[in-house]
Amino acid sequence: MKKMALLLLAALPMVFTSCGEDEEEPIDPINISLGISKVGVDFAKTYQLECNIDGVTYSSDDPFVATVNQDGLVTGKHVGTTKVKASRDGYSTAVTVTVQPVNTNFTMPILSWGADMNRIKSLVEEDKNMQPVELSPEEAKTTLGYTTNGLLPGYTYNFVDNKLSAAGLQVTEEMGDNDYLVTDGNNVGFLNQYYQYYGDKDTSMFFCNADDPKNATVLVEMEYDLEGFYFVTWKENVGTKTRATGVICPEDFDPYRAAAREVVKATLK
Repeated sequence: MKKMALLLLAALPMVFTSCGEDEEEPIDPINISLGISKVGVDFAKTYQLECNIDGVTYSSDDPFVATVNQDGLVTGKHVGTTKVKASRDGYSTAVTVTVQPVNTNFTMPILSWGADMNRIKSLVEEDKNMQPVELSPEEAKTTLGYTTNGLLPGYTYNFVDNKLSAAGLQVTEEMGDNDYLVTDGNNVGFLNQYYQYYGDKDTSMFFCNADDPKNATVLVEMEYDLEGFYFVTWKENVGTKTRATGVICPEDFDPYRAAAREVVKATLK
């Protein structure tokens, strides 16, 4: 028995030595860095990312806003914010990319979908240049209208069940042509910075915030009025027709046009 115990004791160092030799050294996480945490890129311009290690794979969380190639070159596709990641071996880092407009000739309306009328009214009237337009009693139940110091640009806000569902911008033909609402030659169109052009019909042009209207959450119509005005309407896409078919129709915007024309009339008095 004593001899057996001595043999076991002699074997223990061998066991521990063997286990120690087989155990691998822990691997330290790769420290990937882009050197920055956020960057601004002008619409249609590029920015070169520089990673501190080779062999990373680049990706964009939202390619509609910004794309990135495998050399780290970021391209601003539409105004908005996304994250661009550099990854390797299961580790990654990210930079927040904000695509900025280069055509600031117009001001976007407030697109806080679902906000009630009082909330939108308070936000709009923080700008002392915004003057309310007196609408008919029936229209006033569902619509807010504003001019800019009694002139165009004008703005409308439409509500369904007291929740913002559409907003509008009204400008003169001269303003629309000179300040280029849509891309014309070398001019960057205001709407093209934010949205994908989808097509046109009659006097309307359509845009949306996705490469495919089926995936859009916002639909936009720019209608040219033969009396010499442009009417731009932003509509929250909650209907099934557009989502199912991918087709944007003028009829989608019919409920929001009457009040927009009342705002234009208010500037002509």
